[in-house]
Amino acid sequence: LNAECMLYLAPLFVDSAETKRALIEDCGLNRLLEVAKTLDLAIISCGDLGTTGSSMTMDFLSPAERDALRAAGAICDAGCNFLDAEGHDVDTPLRHRIVNVDLGTISEAGHVILAAGGAKRAVAIRATVLRTKCRTLITDEAAANALLSL
Repeated sequence: LNAECMLYLAPLFVDSAETKRALIEDCGLNRLLEVAKTLDLAIISCGDLGTTGSSMTMDFLSPAERDALRAAGAICDAGCNFLDAEGHDVDTPLRHRIVNVDLGTISEAGHVILAAGGAKRAVAIRATVLRTKCRTLITDEAAANALLSL
């Protein structure tokens, strides 16, 4: 790809929105967020939040936080952005403590590629495509068939 890469060295979850703000504004993460606004290409994945879900972020959350996400309608995450089935951001207090690049920014990249598979992820894939304006999907036959039946 001949790409220039930058590390996003930050904790994924912090204790408060104030800590998140301080990391972004005072510790240089704002520079990376500005770079993210000019991406030519973004390659992302997504995971589902079901009880046997594939989202690795769920391992970092307490049972109460997982339950709150599901109760608020979250069905998947992409880059630790939690989405409902229609691809809308799910707004819980947790959202304001996550240090990540917002999918609104990702969706502005010149080209978005989503790589995700498995029939169980079909709803998550659909939500992520809707949210990111993804133009290229790399998936497997099981997910493709499940997507066609949604």
